[in-house]
Amino acid sequence: METLLHTALAYLGQGLSVIPVTRETKAPRLAHWQPYQERRATPAEVARWFARGYADAVAVVAGPVSGNLEVLDFDAAALFAPWLAQVRAVDGSLAERLVVHRTQHGGYHVWYRSPAAAGNQKLAVDPERSDGKVTLIETRGAGGYVLAPPSAGYLPVQNTLAALSELTAEERETLLRLARGFTRAAPRPARPTQRSDGALHSGANRPGDDYNRRGDVPDLLTRHGWQYVCQHGAVSHWRRPGKVEGVSATWNYGGRGTFYCFSTNAPPLEPERSYTAFGLLAALDYGGDFHAAAQALRQAGYGERR
Repeated sequence: METLLHTALAYLGQGLSVIPVTRETKAPRLAHWQPYQERRATPAEVARWFARGYADAVAVVAGPVSGNLEVLDFDAAALFAPWLAQVRAVDGSLAERLVVHRTQHGGYHVWYRSPAAAGNQKLAVDPERSDGKVTLIETRGAGGYVLAPPSAGYLPVQNTLAALSELTAEERETLLRLARGFTRAAPRPARPTQRSDGALHSGANRPGDDYNRRGDVPDLLTRHGWQYVCQHGAVSHWRRPGKVEGVSATWNYGGRGTFYCFSTNAPPLEPERSYTAFGLLAALDYGGDFHAAAQALRQAGYGERR
């Protein structure tokens, strides 16, 4: 494992604390790795760990011991590109200064140093994620570690650890804030709850159901001052009225046909709530009155009677 040894020593020389791990399980090969959260290993220790294949991967310990290192861990690989696009939209130079690695299971690690770096924290979750892994994006800070190249499956994408940038507290918060925007709390129905239009028989094609299928949600949002930001696959990202950067909501995340608002300042919409197209129309155009919304839709040709 000559390459691992040379790279581990290079990381050590760059002020990073390294430990030996097993690549497949990501488990440390040390009985106690916690001391290396407080001090960096000596070159002799590193040589002993990697010279004879004692470990098949190298990990870097985050936190103060590595110069206030923090890493964003994108377990949901599909979110990395839209997140990076948002970072570029806010600060292009910030996006270019980040160190990015691809991980062995297709995710991404984003590396930087910052005096504001903290402990491990979850930034974005999705309780309904089909594979059962609810965490989408999290940080690895004090108390954590991440595997690094040349460990098998870990590939540099942008910049190298020899060129780690130190971010200001404001720059770091930009990265974390945009990542939090991808969280998906357990869906709760928008209030007031959607009701059937009483003028229709049970089992008929209700105006609200029809609008959910063919209503023009982008036009509705634009009329109310929402700004289209970008599109990734079937998901569109939107910015609330009065906001000049970032993303405040998504439409059709996971193919669910719902508008998810995570902004706390987008009245009359409530934060962390999912809206169907009809629910969104009722909230924005009719003050939450579903009956009035259904009546207007019927007059516009939505729905059909038996």
